[in-house]
Amino acid sequence: MPEIAKATKSQTSNDPEGFCDSDSPVSVSGVFFTCALSTERVTKSQLDEHIRECILMHLAVDPIKASAFMVKTINKDKEKVQVCVNTIEKYINNVCAHPNEEKYSKIRLGNKAFQERVGSIEGAEEFLQAIGFERSLIKQDEQEEYYLVLNEDKKQHRDQLKAYFDVLANTQPLKPTLDRDIKVFHPNNSVLRFNLPSDFYNVTSQEVEREQQLRAEEVEMNSMLRTKAMREADLKKQLRRYRYVLIRIRFPDGIILQGTFYARDKLSSLTEFVRECLVNDWQPFYLVTQTRQKLTEETSMLAELQLAPAAMLHFQWDESIARDIASAQTQETTILKSCILKLMKPL
Repeated sequence: MPEIAKATKSQTSNDPEGFCDSDSPVSVSGVFFTCALSTERVTKSQLDEHIRECILMHLAVDPIKASAFMVKTINKDKEKVQVCVNTIEKYINNVCAHPNEEKYSKIRLGNKAFQERVGSIEGAEEFLQAIGFERSLIKQDEQEEYYLVLNEDKKQHRDQLKAYFDVLANTQPLKPTLDRDIKVFHPNNSVLRFNLPSDFYNVTSQEVEREQQLRAEEVEMNSMLRTKAMREADLKKQLRRYRYVLIRIRFPDGIILQGTFYARDKLSSLTEFVRECLVNDWQPFYLVTQTRQKLTEETSMLAELQLAPAAMLHFQWDESIARDIASAQTQETTILKSCILKLMKPL
């Protein structure tokens, strides 16, 4: 009974005592990401440089798309990026409207307007070269200057030039994907002990300790009739504190499934993560808290459900469906897919 009470306290109040155990092994070595151009996992501190390297390597494969990614991803000032895109559109429209007029098919690199609107944006010149502009040294008024000059053949393919611009206009920034860092553990009594790296917090360890002292107030607050404004204020507070959430799911056979999520992720993301690991992925199930509360609000954030920064949940089949399957004697005894079970190790 004392163990159950302790587990309940940890779940209902997010007591740091439940997950800040410096004597326990680190529950997860860090927070990792991947990008669409690579399967390599990297940490947040490595992320920007990794994405840049992936884009540069992709230039040799698809220079138009890769340079569009450079423009939209590497440059953080969205307003300047949009000015650049609009200026490139103007260049292309002028060429298409006046294909035989030389002044519209070349861009002086030293031009102040070009430097401010286009040249200052990383990837913009690479995009112009990818669609047919070539860097040339031109002598004019006894002075040599560098220009970007559109290839003569490209001038005659106006639809293609416009299609190239559409690639730039429609490309979205290359966003990293949070790696779930899926782990599977043998049944273990220490499953409620979490030791999280600092990546999970937007607060210091001292602030986490201070949070522990406020639990009595939180328990009292949770028992009050609270307004929507109060709940929203608490959610903002949670999101400021925690960036990520480590979730463990205990299955009826005792096996533990673990994954990493954003604190802002919806419950539906967690549900889908679990479903993808099941042999019978079609069968309805619930995720249940330590206090036996079924989590059903699929659009609620994990932080909003008081699961941040770490939580232990229990997997439970939908009772009515499970009974029907059991009576038909068709239920699989193994819950998780074999490829997931192969990841199993001691906690």
